[in-house]
This record gives sequence, structure tokens and C-alpha cells, in this order.
Amino acid sequence: LELLTGWIRDRKQPLFHCHSFQGFPSRGVSLVIQISNQVGVVKSVRVSLNNLNHDFASDLDILVTSPDGRSVLLVSDAGTPYPAQNLQLTFDDQASSHLSQNFVLESGTYKPTNYGDAVDSFDAPAPIGPHASQLGAFAGAIPNVAWSLFIMDDSNGDSGSLESWSIQVDTVDPVNDLSGLGLLVTAQPPELFQGDKVTYVLGVTNRGPDVSTSTILTN
Repeated sequence: LELLTGWIRDRKQPLFHCHSFQGFPSRGVSLVIQISNQVGVVKSVRVSLNNLNHDFASDLDILVTSPDGRSVLLVSDAGTPYPAQNLQLTFDDQASSHLSQNFVLESGTYKPTNYGDAVDSFDAPAPIGPHASQLGAFAGAIPNVAWSLFIMDDSNGDSGSLESWSIQVDTVDPVNDLSGLGLLVTAQPPELFQGDKVTYVLGVTNRGPDVSTSTILTN
């Protein structure tokens, strides 16, 4: 029986911001945040939108992508038929609720929200869908270089704006893939008769070459 290697050295990172004001009258825009000098791989991601406005909220499709091309749809077709006004939104997989589909959108922290079955398309250089529905899809990604936010207005005749966006990318150091933990289970005694007691002995070994810390074995 092989044990999956775990994560060590959890790092909570500061927010990275993109402050330029952007308008999106009828086409898409892309906003890029450059991240550098982060160690390890992605553990979790939170994305925040500052002062989001649009005449017809459900026209908005918003996508975030990682440097290695993974993509998560943050919001699509929410808030019909109301406008989005001065919204401060944070998207977090651990939030308790989604954005409303048919009521006025309110500022707060929400799970990524997508209504409807259609695959939402974005102009290049956004990746082609389908896109993931949870920010957990970024787990294990490389945190450095460009994280991009793509905003599409999927109908003509309305306009909107976003003052800024920010991203929090928490990282961890993975146990090296070459450092494999193994579990050996033996029974003593090896032969039993009715009424006998058996003792199971569990041994965990590390085949290396890296040191594994904070290893926990549970049933």
C-alpha cells in the first residue's frame, strides 16, 4: 500500500494588485498581474474585484487564468435582470454561498458562480473552455509570472467598468515526487485460531532522497 505524499511548509501570501481602471463597453478586456519570487506551488487562490459596475450584470463573464494555462470561471449570468453597482466581490471556494441568479448582486465573498449550461467563450488570448468551476483547480500550479483576468460582455448595448482586481495565492512546498512514503502492514501472529487476538504493526518508510516532515498516518 502506497501513501500519497503531502504538503509541507504552508505559506500565506500577501495580495497582488492590478490598479488600472478599465472599461468594457461591448468587448472583452484582459488585466494581468505579474507575480514573482514566490516559492513552492499553489495551495489556494482568492480573487477580489474592486468597484465592479455594469448596466446589466448577467452580461458579464469573468475568467481568471494561471501562468500554466489553467482557467476558472468566476462569474457568468448572475444577477438577471439588474445592474451591478459598485460591487466589492471576493471569490473563495470556502465561501458559504454563490452569487444570486435572479436578484440584485451584493458585495461580499462568494463561491465562483456560473448559471446556464452553455460554454462561455472569451476572446484570445484567453484559453478555450470548458473552464473549471472551483479555484481549487489551481492547486499545484506554478505561482509566478502572469495571472490574467478576462472580462467579456456577452451582449451589445450595455457598458461596465472595473476599478481594480487582486489575487491572493497561498503556496506550499510539496514533498519531492522522488521522496516516496511507503506503508507496510503486518499481522502478528500470522496464523490465527478462533478467539485469538491479532496485532497489526504499521511501518512507514521513506525511500528518499528528500526528507519528509509532518507526516501523519490516520485510519
